[in-house]
Amino acid sequence: MKLKELTLLFVLALGTQVAFAQTSKSNPAVEFNPHWYGQIQGGVAHTVGETAFMDLLSPAGALSLGYQFNPTLGLRVGASGWQGKGNSIPIEVYKFNFLQGNVDLTFHLANLFGYNHKRVLDPYALIGGGVAIGFNNGANNVKAVKPAEYFAYLWKKCKTPVGRFGLGFDIRLSERVALNLEVNGNVLGDRFNSKKADNPDYQYNALAGLKVNFGKATRPSAKYLAELAAAEAAAAAEKARLEERKSVGEGKRVE
Repeated sequence: MKLKELTLLFVLALGTQVAFAQTSKSNPAVEFNPHWYGQIQGGVAHTVGETAFMDLLSPAGALSLGYQFNPTLGLRVGASGWQGKGNSIPIEVYKFNFLQGNVDLTFHLANLFGYNHKRVLDPYALIGGGVAIGFNNGANNVKAVKPAEYFAYLWKKCKTPVGRFGLGFDIRLSERVALNLEVNGNVLGDRFNSKKADNPDYQYNALAGLKVNFGKATRPSAKYLAELAAAEAAAAAEKARLEERKSVGEGKRVE
């Protein structure tokens, strides 16, 4: 079965599961409310290459807008990137910049076992894709080798598809704000680092940031509203009975 079909089945299963589990475990009077959120992240990236790990570290950032459909399933659209690195042999490290557009599905794993609106640690997995556009390619300035000998895919500008996966945590600070920690992997076309390897290029990111809910993440639960309506109806009926008794009593005194 293809990855796309597996993802679709997973999404459908999650949607079915949460349809019956949106009331908070810590307070049955509260249930999940679909809402928009914004996210800003910054950190460090590593472009896989043939030299020391530390040599290929570079800055990374991301800005995203998301929508949480239910306690388990969300959709996130964003822009990420900043800098990638590569190396030639003999070793000469070069830098390049890129901007990446992403669309991610997020799966909030703890909520599979019950929604809790005051859960402090909210782990999630993500899968998605997008397009990366590269520019300011430092490989054009490498002196150690002639470009034709090592950089079969040398570019001044490039565009490549991206597949994404990752894990993260939202750490609740308040009803609307959470600290975010995330690691993700990006699978890019072989042209990304200018070198022909006949396999995809990879870049990994470790990010930290803030997530801010734009709308309320909770609302009074259907069960609570039904109980409240029933209580109000009972109180109204009792008030009507008392008024009726009072009216009957006053009528007897007049006679």
